[in-house]
Amino acid sequence: MVKEIAQQEAQIQTDAQTLQRLTSQAGSVQTQRQALDLANEMSGLEQKSLLEIRTLMVSQQQALAARSGTVANKEAMSQAVTQQFYGTQIAPQPHTGYAP
Repeated sequence: MVKEIAQQEAQIQTDAQTLQRLTSQAGSVQTQRQALDLANEMSGLEQKSLLEIRTLMVSQQQALAARSGTVANKEAMSQAVTQQFYGTQIAPQPHTGYAP
């Protein structure tokens, strides 16, 4: 996870440099073809950034789902141990969210 964050930070810096280069080139465009090429390159950079954002969001959702599964499993195991110890059935408790 830390490795991925470092890679993302490096990629952000690279993308910022590319955007700065493209922006500075925009001031020296002399033909319509150059303007279209520059616009296409900027559009590609934007699409790449959006894809990276989607990838990060999916990773975050997967991490949250894994954590929720772990918490639910821990709660179920705790309840099973308590039931086994006391030999009684415990009513399910409402989940109140994460409490550190």
